[in-house]
Amino acid sequence: MRRQLPAGPRLPSPSHRPFQVGGVDVIAHKDPLGVEPPLIKVQCKHKTATIDAPEVQQLIGVQGAGELVVFMTFGAYSRDVLALEGQRPALRLVTGEDTISLVLEHYAALPERWRSLMPLTPVLIVADIAS
Repeated sequence: MRRQLPAGPRLPSPSHRPFQVGGVDVIAHKDPLGVEPPLIKVQCKHKTATIDAPEVQQLIGVQGAGELVVFMTFGAYSRDVLALEGQRPALRLVTGEDTISLVLEHYAALPERWRSLMPLTPVLIVADIAS
């Protein structure tokens, strides 16, 4: 019996190999088998300091034709880096605030095993609608 692949949008399937070139931490694909373009190369920084152009340019240096590159940090980006993003449509910059927003926006769609690692409880607040 053949295994049925799930339909619909999925989280990218990452490749968990250690990379030495260009600081790539994750290689992800849009499909479960990793055959559909684009290939997505991701570099993750857990520091809160501002990221400067040389760090992002190193990641851009390993970007192949038709590939996307994503730089993720808990910190911010310098103006030079933000200008780079404007010049390179295949470059995405993700901040810590972006990550939190994405998790909150898509939390309900995350698999239970991920939600169990970061359990959230919705809180309702009465709106102040003073006349």
